[in-house]
Amino acid sequence: MKLEDILLEKKKKITGRWFDLIIGTYPGLSSIFLRKKHAFGNPVGVNIERAVTALYDELLKDEPGDRLQELVGEVMRIRAVQDFSPAQAAGIVFFLKQALRRELKKELGQDSALVLELLDFESKVDILALLAFDVYVSCREKIYELRVNEVKQRYSGILRKTGFIAEIPGRDPCPGPGGGYDVLGKDSGPEEG
Repeated sequence: MKLEDILLEKKKKITGRWFDLIIGTYPGLSSIFLRKKHAFGNPVGVNIERAVTALYDELLKDEPGDRLQELVGEVMRIRAVQDFSPAQAAGIVFFLKQALRRELKKELGQDSALVLELLDFESKVDILALLAFDVYVSCREKIYELRVNEVKQRYSGILRKTGFIAEIPGRDPCPGPGGGYDVLGKDSGPEEG
């Protein structure tokens, strides 16, 4: 029997084990709660489970498509807003290898050709992990960018209310060099000739 056939046959067990390993990374009661399958009461658990199943299907294809990045993005966006390091966030992809080896233990012991096929499949998992890391870092950059913009807006609003900064009509409303604000009565915009 070919590896692809076995992976299709054991899909539910493998993806279930992969999902359990991912949920196991959450502390205490969170991991218990995330196992409940309720779309409105537990969207994080439901979305992770759906993405894991879709990722598995995509990896079974000869050439995984563009959808791979979208699917890994679903999980990495969730992990990016939580308190996980990059290794902890993207490392969940490697749990698929662990799930595969546990579920295929009997078959792998009987067929050495199957072991070679599994190594090829695990190469796809490695590539997926690198993609997950890239997506996670991109999500974190976006989060930090949003936080910086929020702080800028908050403090520029406070400074305007207290009179330390006043908007000059017809100028760029962005603070900083070349911006259109008057700081303590002085024009911070470029000098006009």
